[in-house]
Amino acid sequence: MRALGIAQSRIKELEKSGKVEQRVKTFSPQNGVVSELKVRDGMYVKPSTEILSLADLKRVWVLADVFESQADWVRIGQDAVVTLPYLPGREWKGKVSYIYPSLDPKTRSLKVRLQFDNPGEDLKPEMYADITILAKPKKNTLSVPREAVIITGESTRVVKALGNGRFKPVEVKVGIETDNRMEIISGLEEGEEVVTSAQFLIDSESSLRGGFQRITDPATDKTMPASKATMESGTEPKNNDQGAMAP
Repeated sequence: MRALGIAQSRIKELEKSGKVEQRVKTFSPQNGVVSELKVRDGMYVKPSTEILSLADLKRVWVLADVFESQADWVRIGQDAVVTLPYLPGREWKGKVSYIYPSLDPKTRSLKVRLQFDNPGEDLKPEMYADITILAKPKKNTLSVPREAVIITGESTRVVKALGNGRFKPVEVKVGIETDNRMEIISGLEEGEEVVTSAQFLIDSESSLRGGFQRITDPATDKTMPASKATMESGTEPKNNDQGAMAP
């Protein structure tokens, strides 16, 4: 009877009464919430039949999809933060508990499992959430403001200020990204100034090309704000993804 999962207390009751009952009580090994109930009264079940699912929502898993280009940033044990659209202003802190070994061939993303304590049970199964994974700081990083980088389908550029009202678009290779800074791997040198309000250039591919021609004209407006590329002592890359809750 113990091999069949009968509780020890129930076995003692049978030994004491000596009576066999048609109904056998089965107790869950843990507390939780019934998330699925797949049987009804009078239904015939077999040993392979899944009767119900019991979820302990005191601690939940969050499954996040990480872009292939960011897969190398993620490590087991890294801190992570989750926020929910329906509870603005609240944050839950957890850690990366498992990194799946293969990429999704359709989305080209890597699935990562994160674990969060959920004392108020506000994180529910199948919810969508915004995930931020905090990687280790990267030393001696050249970076510019995020809004200075113009990303198109063909290239990644910044608009460099040359002085005397002259500007030049240059292609750059970017790396990790924080909340408001982006690493520059190549294309810029420390101390060079870049335009930080060139968002009008990305309206369309045609306006992008026309905009580059206009800003390289020496007669262009000289009041475009600029910011210097600076060396950061430690830049923490953050991966902001959507994730789905799992009990």
